[in-house]
Amino acid sequence: MKQRILVVDDEVNNVNAIVRLLRRQDYNCFGTTDPEEALPLIEQHRIRVVISDQRMPKMQGAELFEKIKQCYPDVLCILLSAYTDFDGLTQAINSGVLFKFISKPWRREELLAVLDDAFAHIELQRLNKLGMQAYSHSDEAMLIIDRYWRVTSANATYINERHQSTSDVVGKDLFELEPSLSAEQVHKSLQEAGEWQGRYWLPLPDGALRFYAFVLRVVENQGGEAAYYTLTLNDQTLQQQVEAAHQTDLLTGLCNRQAFLQRNEKQLHAGQYFGVLALDVVNFRQINQSLGHSAADQLLLMLSQRLQSLVPSSQAVARIGGDHFSVLMEGLNDWEAMRQQAESWLMVLRGPYELSGGELFIALRGGLSIGPSQGSAQKRMQEAETALAYAKQYELGPLIVYDNGLMNGARERLRLWSDLHRALEREEFELLFQPKVSALDGSWKGAEALLRWHHPMLGAINPDIFVTLAEESGLIMPIGRWVIAKALDALQSWRVETGNMDLHVAVNMSPAQLSDQGLVQLVVEELERRQLPPSVLELEITETQMLEPEKAAAVISDFARKGIKVVLDDFGTGYASFQYLRQFEFSCVKLDKTFIDSLESKSHERVLVKAMIDMAHSLSLTVVAEGVERNSQWFYLKSMGCDLLQGYRFSIALPAQALPEWARQQPVLDVEWMSGGEGI
Repeated sequence: MKQRILVVDDEVNNVNAIVRLLRRQDYNCFGTTDPEEALPLIEQHRIRVVISDQRMPKMQGAELFEKIKQCYPDVLCILLSAYTDFDGLTQAINSGVLFKFISKPWRREELLAVLDDAFAHIELQRLNKLGMQAYSHSDEAMLIIDRYWRVTSANATYINERHQSTSDVVGKDLFELEPSLSAEQVHKSLQEAGEWQGRYWLPLPDGALRFYAFVLRVVENQGGEAAYYTLTLNDQTLQQQVEAAHQTDLLTGLCNRQAFLQRNEKQLHAGQYFGVLALDVVNFRQINQSLGHSAADQLLLMLSQRLQSLVPSSQAVARIGGDHFSVLMEGLNDWEAMRQQAESWLMVLRGPYELSGGELFIALRGGLSIGPSQGSAQKRMQEAETALAYAKQYELGPLIVYDNGLMNGARERLRLWSDLHRALEREEFELLFQPKVSALDGSWKGAEALLRWHHPMLGAINPDIFVTLAEESGLIMPIGRWVIAKALDALQSWRVETGNMDLHVAVNMSPAQLSDQGLVQLVVEELERRQLPPSVLELEITETQMLEPEKAAAVISDFARKGIKVVLDDFGTGYASFQYLRQFEFSCVKLDKTFIDSLESKSHERVLVKAMIDMAHSLSLTVVAEGVERNSQWFYLKSMGCDLLQGYRFSIALPAQALPEWARQQPVLDVEWMSGGEGI
């Protein structure tokens, strides 16, 4: 039976991210955004572990854990929070309701390792309970030994477990009956501590091996001398197997992160260089979605086997989680030799791999940390993973070697992540608006809202950086709501000041926002609050945001039914752009700037752009061209029938209050007379 986990967080995007991760790890995972639903779900699904955020509107995580412990004392609770709430954390720890605390931003490896610990702890608790019950009913294997070390009695459990008869046991010398015991060690321990303990694998007559924990105690007479001894044998074979499994990856048989670090710390030799290579498969998620989980697991198994065949047997190889592997490298003389060795491994691991359906080649990325053995394996592993994360973030590869510059970048990213949590309340965000104009005469028709973050210490932050951080942290949801509200406020003020009721405003959407079940209702409520018609709002999405087309289609259809327009941004740059025009209910397409840049110089680009405009119009779609910088581009686009234009030819992005004045200063023009010149 799959292990059952409940995730509680008031942000639905956070819940979905953890649930998806854990279900891919073969957990039976449930989620809720309402902490008041937790207790019924625990009862309904027999939950074993609960992961909860600390700060939630209805109930704090520590308060939820108190209620869980009152009703379900055996359920383990893990607190997951981006806030350093020391009072709540202290309360949870002191009351004994908290098993582990993980701070946000959480890492998948850390979360999976904590869950491994939790379920191993549950199994050990179960074994201990069974052991106590067995002892109270005298079901543990026990021997009674006289002061001359002869066995005088054996209970039924001992006889049955050891597959012996009473006559084979009673009367025998203890150390002959149990040759694993050392008489010298037993006597010494009894003198020093009053008892002796030991743990051994013992062969049974049928050839099976069982793991026993021995406890030998002395029972004294009234004179304080040994009257007899008791020996208890606790069969811990299952417990030992659980502990071994806790250090082993079930799919590949490789050691896991914890075992990898333990083995490496013991293995390092002073004065030698060593390295840790962290690697993963590029676009493994797409492979998983295309081939299915079974084929993806088979690929990981073959990859692990090939990796083991490359690495010397003395060096540890681990599967950290998912498609992420680590290798200890030692025995090479210098930095360059290790780098070359790692690169050669990555080349060999590319494939081919024989899967059902044919051969498959894969791409891998690696992060490598190299240094003297005075540094710990934990430090080397963290550095290798930092290098790998850097390679993934900036799409570099196939191998990045760690240096201090990467760590500085990681620290800067962590600082931005932390500061982003307070950027909204500190009013550090600003919306600028780039006008959209009619291709016929340059008259103002609307604007696109562009989000900017003015950091108090670092100045303007690149949107590509902070939007990615917002998506990873879940903050994109509240930020996105703020953007929609402010954009509609701006539009309402323009309509009042200019009297132009045809103006519209466009807002860019994040992939995470499309998964927000309350998004459509939120947008409708914001429009109704300002008494604005739905048609004045445009939501721009790119093709890359539609990795799950069925879900995206449902959201887009919901918006279309409400009368809210959805725009396909960067049209023509993706493989599926034309397919999406048939599949989704778009109202507008936005031609990517790359097509506009070469209109004047490349005739085939003009043919292509004209074809895209004609096709969009045949589907009753409005066409917007972005990145228009010159009159000649305007002339070509107007002659091709393009509807709206946007770019530096007309204006840079401006504050909301500046657009009406900008519009008043723009002449309404006739561009029929232009022939690609710069006369306007």
